[in-house]
Amino acid sequence: MDFRAYIDQATTIALISHISPDGDNLGCLTALAESLRQLEKDVSAICLDEIPYNLNFLYGIDKLSKEWEKDFDLLITLDSSSLDRFGPGQDIVNKAKYKINIDHHISNNLDFDLNIVKSDYSSTGEVLYELIKDYNLPMDVNIAESIFTAISSDTGSFKYDTCTPRTFKIAADLLELGIDQNKINTNLYSKNSLEKVKILSIILNRLVIDKKRAFAYSYILKNDLKKLGAVESDADGSVEFIRDIDGVEVAMVLKEIDHGFKGSLRSKNDKNVAELAQKFSGGGHVKAAGFTILENNLDKAIEEILNNYD
Repeated sequence: MDFRAYIDQATTIALISHISPDGDNLGCLTALAESLRQLEKDVSAICLDEIPYNLNFLYGIDKLSKEWEKDFDLLITLDSSSLDRFGPGQDIVNKAKYKINIDHHISNNLDFDLNIVKSDYSSTGEVLYELIKDYNLPMDVNIAESIFTAISSDTGSFKYDTCTPRTFKIAADLLELGIDQNKINTNLYSKNSLEKVKILSIILNRLVIDKKRAFAYSYILKNDLKKLGAVESDADGSVEFIRDIDGVEVAMVLKEIDHGFKGSLRSKNDKNVAELAQKFSGGGHVKAAGFTILENNLDKAIEEILNNYD
């Protein structure tokens, strides 16, 4: 069956975010949820993790739920490359009758009933736009704004070289639908909380730069977040800030979690950071990847990562 056939035969449909959801993930989730609701489907949009405050403007974000009370005819995952990306939501995934995997990560290893993974696309938002268009699903300005948000956030406001002519053509199509580009850009790029700025300050104060390898890294601890009344997502964007330092080719920020550290990696030119992430069962893209290291001792975690960095 194709994508539309799975949707047409389903009565109850679940969409689930990955842990630590971002703009591509939640932009796609809200866009597809609204499109399916306009088809009069019974849609449950599930996000078990905290929603970043700068994404609260997305249409339908208030309909996301942390709870579910039933099994589903169809489950659709968006921007998620492996089962562990669903955290406790794996139970929802396992119970669904049919499953569809929509993604753009080259490291995607999900094996669902239908896998729509296009690793040469800039974002899952770009993949979703084509699906909505090709299968004649409902599209309006609210759906368009969510998809534009997804694409913009995963391309760094269209500055990454993952952008192709197709990316800009899709963006142009979305603009022609009347989206409010200023609203999207203001929320994505000009809405930093004071806590986020303070977290960045802590990360920069701890910055270590290995000039020989052009590698820079820092970290944030759970206690830092607690003291500032901040949340984990307040550290988002810091790794890009470090990457942009002149002379730095690869940047890493570690965030302390209950069982170790979550690592975010970014590269500037040709270094493939996905290769490093994969050494710790992570993945992602050539220039943007993530992983989790199961080591509670910060110094040992950093030492293990550096020993695996070529």
